Amino acid sequence: MRNKYHNQKVKTSGGKKFDSRLELKVYSALQRNPIISSIERQVPLELQAGFRKCPKCGQVDPLNKKPVRCPLCMEKMIWIAPITYVADFLVTTTDKRRIVVEAKGQMTETARIKLKIFQRRWSQYPLRVIRCVKGGQVDV
Repeated sequence: MRNKYHNQKVKTSGGKKFDSRLELKVYSALQRNPIISSIERQVPLELQAGFRKCPKCGQVDPLNKKPVRCPLCMEKMIWIAPITYVADFLVTTTDKRRIVVEAKGQMTETARIKLKIFQRRWSQYPLRVIRCVKGGQVDV
């Protein structure tokens, strides 16, 4: 089934599922690369932790301790969910470096923002974005 970006989910003969043909091509290219020792797929990385916030006065509980009521106005605090980025691949090279590889056909505004936050928050992991080129070739 196609989504609004026209990518199709694909399944390999081995039963592995990928969100797009581009992601499968990148995975295949990574597997053939001799300097890559391991590949992790769909790795969730937290960009911002979740927290509690008072809807009335705006008080934030950065520690997320259990008092569910605001200490200032006694209003019930609401939970703001964490922001996560799911990396397509987290590869480890033979010299133990870890690199995040992202397969992108369409670069949406949400993807741009999350990748910028990722680069700031997870600066220890270099980021490599693989874009689809005409003809469908992938160079990793």
